[in-house]
Order: sequence, then C-alpha cells, then structure tokens
Amino acid sequence: MQRRSSVVTAVILSSLWGAPALAEGEAPAGAEAHTIHRYVEFAEAEVTIRSADGKVSIPFNLVNNHVVFQAAIQGTRLDVVLDTGMPMDGVMLYETDKVSRLALKYDEGATARIGGAGAGGGHVEARMAQGITIDIGDLRITGATAIVAPPLMALASYHDAVIGASLFKNLVVAIDYDARRITLSAPGSWAPPEGSVAVPLTIEHGMPFADVTLIGGGGRRMPTPVVVDLGAAHPISLNLGAVDGLEAPAGAIHAVVGLGVSGRLQGRVGRIAGLEIGGLLLKDVVATFPDPDSQHPGGMQERGGNLGDGVLQRFNVAFDYAHKRMLLTPNQAFAKPFEWDMSGLWIQPDDKGALRIESIVENSPARTAGLAVGDILTRVNGRAVTPGDLAALREKLRVPAATFEMAVLRDGRTIRLTLMTMRLV
Repeated sequence: MQRRSSVVTAVILSSLWGAPALAEGEAPAGAEAHTIHRYVEFAEAEVTIRSADGKVSIPFNLVNNHVVFQAAIQGTRLDVVLDTGMPMDGVMLYETDKVSRLALKYDEGATARIGGAGAGGGHVEARMAQGITIDIGDLRITGATAIVAPPLMALASYHDAVIGASLFKNLVVAIDYDARRITLSAPGSWAPPEGSVAVPLTIEHGMPFADVTLIGGGGRRMPTPVVVDLGAAHPISLNLGAVDGLEAPAGAIHAVVGLGVSGRLQGRVGRIAGLEIGGLLLKDVVATFPDPDSQHPGGMQERGGNLGDGVLQRFNVAFDYAHKRMLLTPNQAFAKPFEWDMSGLWIQPDDKGALRIESIVENSPARTAGLAVGDILTRVNGRAVTPGDLAALREKLRVPAATFEMAVLRDGRTIRLTLMTMRLV
C-alpha cells in the first residue's frame, strides 16, 4: 500500500512543547491565531506499508503518560513519542549527541521558530532537514522533513523524537493500551473493533477536535469542544471563560500544570464530577485550569480545553482521520481512579542534568518535610537519582501515604529529609 501525504505549507511543532510554530510569509486562508513566522512548501513524503495484509504492529512503552515506541530514522534506532498534537508532516528531533550522529544535511538559511508558552513567551530556533527516511516496522516514510530543536531536558531524557501527522493523516492508528501495541493500517483494510464507540472528529490544521461533556456540581452538564492531544500527559486541561458556567472546583490547589519552551505553566488543579465522551462516563476526573497567560499556548485555539493521554489511555483508541472519527473501547484502566501528584514538588532537570526543585505547593507534604525551592535532589530511598529517573519518580509520588527518604544538596551541604505523600486534590 502506498499513500502520498499532501504538500506541507506550515511547520507546526508538537504540543509536547506547548506551542505551535509556522513558517514565514502569509498564512493560508482560514488560519487561526497561530504564531506565524515563515511559510515554505516542502516536498511530499511517501508513506508505504510493505506487509502483505496492509498492517504494521509495533510495541510501545507508556512513559510519563506518553506513548513511546522505537523507529529507525536515517537507519538509527530512536525512541519516538506518538502525538496527535503534532500536525507537522515529518518528525521533530532533539539536537542531542545521538541525533547529531545522523549527519543530517540541514537546509541553508531555513529555520523554524518554536513559539513559547507560559508567562515568559519567547521562542527557540530549530534547524530543518529534508529527504529523511523513517522506518517503523514494515512502514517506511521517505522524503520526510525533520525539524531539529534544542533538547528540553525534562522531555529529552526519555525520547529522541516526536511524530504525528505523517501517521495520522495517512493511516488508521490504533493504540491498544492493554497489550501495549500500536497497529498502523491502510484505511481500506481496517474495521472498527467490536463494542467500540465512535466519536466524531473535526480536523483543523492537522489537529483533531472532539466534543465532550463536563459534569459539574449538582450534575450540571457543560458540552464543550476540546483538542484531542495524545502528547499531553494530563487528563484534561480546561480554559476558564471558554466554557459557559465552568468554574474551578472549590479547594483546587495552585500549582505548576505543565511545561512550555519558556518555562513552567501555572494554574489550578481540582476535580470535576465527571467527563463524558461518546456516551462513556468517567467520574471524579482530575482537571487542570491554566492561568490566563498559560491558556492557548503559542496562540493555538484549543476551544474549551485539551483532552490528554491521562483520559485517552483508559480506552483502547483508534484514530481514523479518513472517516473523521475516533473509536473508543473501555480497557482495563477505565475505572482506575484519577490521581495527581501527592508530594507538592515540581522537579525539573537543570542545564547540568541535576534534578532541581523549582516549585513547592503550599501546605503540601514537601513543605512539611522541609524541602525548599532550589534544593538539588540527589538520592531517594538511598538510591542516586538522575533525569532518567524522573518519570518513574513522578508515578511513585502519586501514591498516598508513601514514605520517601530524600537527600538534597542545599548551599553545598547534604540534607536528609523524610516526605510522606498525601492526596492534595
């Protein structure tokens, strides 16, 4: 099976960065409020499935609520995040030592600016290369474009690349979270799973939108369209003021709710009574409510908000862009309680690779334990920790009444403290 992707006229980078960026020149008719820097046209990429049945099945890992699989890019195996929030055709790479060994031929004078998110705004420059070959099992993409961006330490510690539209717009992409497998199929060879529920999608500028219903206090129902963003780790992020009658729940805590190019995104975290999608109801859902200057990162119009993998992973889900639908089948995690961080810590790698405490929630276990902003976390329960341990540590800090012996470096001295987690949301 062969399908040719459409000519790309805009470079829009992954939602993992919290912002889109486009190429310099005039925006196409109907373009929304993206940050526009340059417009160019890229050569078409060719997508080919070489298996006899028109399907490719590959394993994946779930890391930090991101779907991570292996692909060969220019013949080198890399860890890649699958992201519906990346409407750019091609692949985004982090400019690490591993990626530098690909010896890419960069386009002279062609760069992309990745727009910032959060209170600081700003952007970073990324280089561009064309004619890239990507192999995913029996799937081959040739003539693809690569955007090579500076590494964002918190993300690049567990993956090397991000891919989105090249797969979603050409194939049916089915994610089986129970079996930890992705199946890529030619649209004509695929049929919806028995018992699945079809959710209509609207595709705009390569981004999928769906309608959900929020359940508020007293059972109030609030329908709203949201962007479906596989690359977002949260369950759902909601834009106050965009949904009629929506308010942050009483008792919501103020915390860091995400990360953008310019730094952390601030907001509130609380629970809504429920979230309904395709007639399927999830209860007591943790939701984030970004502060106004952290909404619509980079100008991207998310409607009422952003539906992330914290919800999607409770289903085995298939994206069928050809028929503008998403198929959901409740899986083993469907009834699993939603949880948020129970430590009050926001930890990020610094430019030296040390794990630095950047924020602490007031009246949290971290504050009670005596931890402070600026502390460098060196050991947890007697074991040295590095940026590669951060995703696993975050999962452990979502368990109530768990005790952690922590060692931190503060003003050149090692301090040992005990933290006991407690549900904050």
